[in-house]
Amino acid sequence: MSQCRYPLHILKSVINLKNKPLLGIMTISLGWLEDSYLVYLDLEAELTELGVDVVVFTPYGINWTRETVSGLVFQDGKWDRGVTRFPDVVYNRLYGTNPKTIGRLAQKLGSQRVYNRENRLDKAEVGNILARSKLQRYLPETLEYSWDNLNKLLKKHQRVILKPAYGHYGFDIFLLVQAESQVQVYIETLRKPAYRFSNEQSLRTWTEEMLTELAERKYLVQQWIEPLKYEKRFFDLRLLLQRNGRGTWEVTAMMSRINRLNYFISNFVYRIVDGRELLKKQGLVRLAQELDKIGIEIAQTLNQKLGPFAELSVDFLIDSRNQPWIIEVNGKPRRDLFEDFADDQLLKKIYLQPLIYGRYLALQKLKGQR
Repeated sequence: MSQCRYPLHILKSVINLKNKPLLGIMTISLGWLEDSYLVYLDLEAELTELGVDVVVFTPYGINWTRETVSGLVFQDGKWDRGVTRFPDVVYNRLYGTNPKTIGRLAQKLGSQRVYNRENRLDKAEVGNILARSKLQRYLPETLEYSWDNLNKLLKKHQRVILKPAYGHYGFDIFLLVQAESQVQVYIETLRKPAYRFSNEQSLRTWTEEMLTELAERKYLVQQWIEPLKYEKRFFDLRLLLQRNGRGTWEVTAMMSRINRLNYFISNFVYRIVDGRELLKKQGLVRLAQELDKIGIEIAQTLNQKLGPFAELSVDFLIDSRNQPWIIEVNGKPRRDLFEDFADDQLLKKIYLQPLIYGRYLALQKLKGQR
């Protein structure tokens, strides 16, 4: 699907939009952004068929006194600039939203009708929640960073990952390897250690100085999982989980990021492919079914504890024994990553599913008002 920008006309009056469910998409900007709302500008026919009106707005477009929002409005088959009543539901695409704004919207519209509001997920919190469920066996051993915890896990597993508790596009992640007489530190690639330390004190000094420079971030120490390889390259598997028009979770798509040669961070991508096809080539069709079940269980568990959500993505690694490991859960999935292999039909579903779920919530609300 192409992302084209239409000429948008400024409407002078408030649009009432009372006949159909009004779905809100809250974003950081009404300008061009990667993986933003702009894809919906090409889905006019699909939105019309859904029988919904849509308003895309930023927090600055909210008028709390008048109970209106200003932004880009889809009505009668076209997009325009305008002002609407408060939407029936809000789909949050603003990463790390000001909790005050989200809280006021949830209070006004109902707590279940503002979804993906907690989308900047803390890996430690997510891990602790999943560790208290039957999903615990799929979790690498992970501790919040302290020197004692780093030292403990490094001696236990010989290889550990040091990574931020919040997503950061694969940056500032370190692999520490306990060799015979030294600890080697790798950044991004396994080709050559970036640092070598011959004693614990020098490693501790480097680690704490490095983390001081990154003082705004909480760090985790995690057991290294030796990944299965595809064509001599590491790969991960990302499941996109979304709620459908009945409110239930399903797996919309599975993709695989195949790493650059010798890179251990999946954000350094060589190629993106269909994850199910990759597992099929590896002779692991049944594993795909297992990942679906695990993914849905993760979504249900986190929705209960941190939600509500309309979508999540889960990153898995598969080890050499074909054991799946949960590596990360994303509260604001990047849907554009699926464009490398998905056809138009799948892409439309990926983008429309959160709105289909929003329509379901809005119709439930309207039924309750009758």
